[in-house]
Amino acid sequence: MHYLKFPVLIVVVFLCSSLLYAAAQAPDPNLPKPPAGFVLSTFVHAPNIKSPAGITVSADGKLFVGEDEYNDQPNREQGLARVKLCVDTNGDGQADKFTVFADKLNAPQGLTFVGNTLYVVNAPNLTALRDTNGDGI
Repeated sequence: MHYLKFPVLIVVVFLCSSLLYAAAQAPDPNLPKPPAGFVLSTFVHAPNIKSPAGITVSADGKLFVGEDEYNDQPNREQGLARVKLCVDTNGDGQADKFTVFADKLNAPQGLTFVGNTLYVVNAPNLTALRDTNGDGI
């Protein structure tokens, strides 16, 4: 009877690792299914972005993410939030350059572009931001 414990343990470990591997390889059923010819991929993720609260894309395809760390830390002062510019510089489909475009904001939960102006709703303000010299800040 004691001799069966070791082979059973090996089988259980093998089955568990196989299931975990299969789960890691299988598409997440909770994600939306893209139409034929399209794929879903991750452009940016933690630790480069913390506590995303809003996003928008400029006319030239740059991604702007509003970060609000107010709820992720004990510090409860105003002005803890920022907007980051996320750019893919090497064409691999993932952001690899991150620039703080604006800081000292309050909960930037609404972002949109009108022309070359980024409007950010950050309570209780509506702030208009422009990159006047093209440096990303």
